[in-house]
Amino acid sequence: MNILFIYGNGVLPHIGGIANITLSLAEMFRNEGHQVWYLGLLKCETYSYDENQLFFPTCEDGKENFDYLFNICKNKQINIVINQIPLYDARIVHYLNKIRKECDLIVFSCLHTPITSQVENLYFRKEYKLLKNNKKLLLWLLSFQFVIDFIFFFYKRKYKRRYLSIINESDETIVLCKGMMNQLIKMTDVSDTSKIKIIPNFVQDKKTGNMQKENIIIWCGLIDFDIKRIDAALKIWKECMDKLPDWSFHILGDGIGLKEAKSLARKLKLKNIVFEGRIDPIPFYCKAKIVTVTSSFESFSLVTLEAQKYGCVPIVYNTFPAASMLIKDGQTGFLIAPYETKSFANKILKVALETDIFEVMSQMAIESSKKYSPDVIFYKWKKLLSQKKYESFRRK
Repeated sequence: MNILFIYGNGVLPHIGGIANITLSLAEMFRNEGHQVWYLGLLKCETYSYDENQLFFPTCEDGKENFDYLFNICKNKQINIVINQIPLYDARIVHYLNKIRKECDLIVFSCLHTPITSQVENLYFRKEYKLLKNNKKLLLWLLSFQFVIDFIFFFYKRKYKRRYLSIINESDETIVLCKGMMNQLIKMTDVSDTSKIKIIPNFVQDKKTGNMQKENIIIWCGLIDFDIKRIDAALKIWKECMDKLPDWSFHILGDGIGLKEAKSLARKLKLKNIVFEGRIDPIPFYCKAKIVTVTSSFESFSLVTLEAQKYGCVPIVYNTFPAASMLIKDGQTGFLIAPYETKSFANKILKVALETDIFEVMSQMAIESSKKYSPDVIFYKWKKLLSQKKYESFRRK
């Protein structure tokens, strides 16, 4: 088969999780003998792309882009299009719908971002900034469910049609977990879910040395105070640090909130904390015992899955649907009710101070991560593609 991936800025390994997943999937398809191309919207001249990376001729909507995509599908005899950005650019969804009606083309639209969590968890998203700016009344209002429901009513009114068009104009819509499917149903009110499939992300196997565990706790991600809630992580470490004098807390990543995060760490008088910057997290996964995830929402949290693969025990705020899929609470990690700082800190202390608990949970986390190995997840893709090709053949 000939497969075309569509991704916003061209596919580069350092861009982020979706780009890495796309590259890994493409490599596995190529190893199976398939031809793979990538199509992007924006090209960065300073980077070297895959030889099969293509770009739309313009960022503007219009006949030029449609014709370009149509010609790619026709001339390269594309059988499968995997659209990784259906929400990013609705025009591409419409282009593909027109083309699939004229060509023997199957279109998969993959949703990689949360669908309703960003509104449902609005209190936790805005808590730090509203308190900092002395807007306690507004934060208090966000603590009421009827206020969140009111905001969601308008959010749904704005975006429902876009999500419906993705479902209706694609052969299949791919979500990452059952919880995301439920969110999609909530957003669109669809009753027929036969065109919605669940295929989780995976972590690529990487060669590493021996895992020599040390008394290290890590937090990994884009440093901000809205989605990733770095402030929550710092306050949790404040609760733990005096009881863990021979442990250290390492912040992996950078972002617009880095300077403020360092300032907050000084204000809290944190000890044994290191801001590592944006680095390869694998060496830290190999030596850390605990990984913390304090996000107000996530789509999947590859950090959680990657850390489990290397024997880190994840302690995670239960603020996104995939959390309960990735973690079996009390066995492969801990799920903490948002935003209970003391409960989170107590679980860290439990894992850090009780060696037997860490050893058991670490091994269970490793075993659990195997459910999301490349081979397991790629089998789901192959099965879906085979099914759709068979259905296409029968229709002819």
